[in-house]
Amino acid sequence: MLSQFFNWIWYNDNKLKFFLYPLSVLFIIITFLRKIIYTNFFQTTFATKVPIVIVGNLSFGGTGKTSFIIWLAKNLSSTGLRVGIISRGYKGLYSGKPTIVNSKSDPIVTGDEATLIAKKTHCLTVIAHNRVDAAKHILRQKNIDIILSDDGLQHYKMKRDYEFIMFDGKRGIGNGLCFPAGPLREKSNRMNKADMLIINEGPYNLPNAIKSSLKILSIKQVEGTSLRKIEDFSGSTVHAVAGIGNPSRFFDLLRSYSVNVIEHPLPDHADIKTNDLFFNDKLPVFITDKDAIKYNFSINKNIWIVEVELKFKKEDADRIIGSLKVLTCH
Repeated sequence: MLSQFFNWIWYNDNKLKFFLYPLSVLFIIITFLRKIIYTNFFQTTFATKVPIVIVGNLSFGGTGKTSFIIWLAKNLSSTGLRVGIISRGYKGLYSGKPTIVNSKSDPIVTGDEATLIAKKTHCLTVIAHNRVDAAKHILRQKNIDIILSDDGLQHYKMKRDYEFIMFDGKRGIGNGLCFPAGPLREKSNRMNKADMLIINEGPYNLPNAIKSSLKILSIKQVEGTSLRKIEDFSGSTVHAVAGIGNPSRFFDLLRSYSVNVIEHPLPDHADIKTNDLFFNDKLPVFITDKDAIKYNFSINKNIWIVEVELKFKKEDADRIIGSLKVLTCH
């Protein structure tokens, strides 16, 4: 699998990175020129009176960005702010034109992440291949106080009022090199220009960064109504299936609750098929909520959704929400 090959290079002391480094130099030059053009010479950079908040990551692969978007939207909404969310609808089969996503949308059409966000937050969510088009469309629909952009850190055609950069706390920035020799989309010093850095679960550390953790809320039966606590499975062995950017984070989370895990990693955004969830035993099968959004068939009643929530210390949560509420007062 190509992603496993690159992860092997990026997150280990692997000499193959030196062979890929010339391509990384070319990648850096192209991204630098693109940024210069949009920020200095391109006259059609989109700006709006409604603040736009970017939630992005420097590295390829999962960092917990979707969980953070959901947390932000819920907490901002609880203060009375009207939140809009824009996304590319990655891997969705829609036309690419601005499309409203809600809890009844087909994730095959609108993308699994955007559909999950809309379902979990109940906020107005619009997808488009061009995030500027998505932002314009969302502003035409209803009065919005703040727009959250799912990714878009490198989408410099759209001006932003605030930037969060997410990091996987266990993998950090890997070997610190840009793609393809390393996992970075931009040079690591790009993080110095962000307004706030969020490290998701793990020992990786950065000055002034805020750390988050993942908590399992419940284990929900896919084909049924049963709702159980993760502690009910402590000491048990389960099959864990994950088609997310970093499946090991899901497996490690389960192990932190003393669950014995048989790992079944899938590519990010994988279409879940019957064979992915069928095993020749009677062990429970655990899947992520992102994968569950695509579940549309019947196998058995022993398949469970692991519902998670991002957690912050109270003072950190107050700092995050406070920094965004200030934007809406201008």
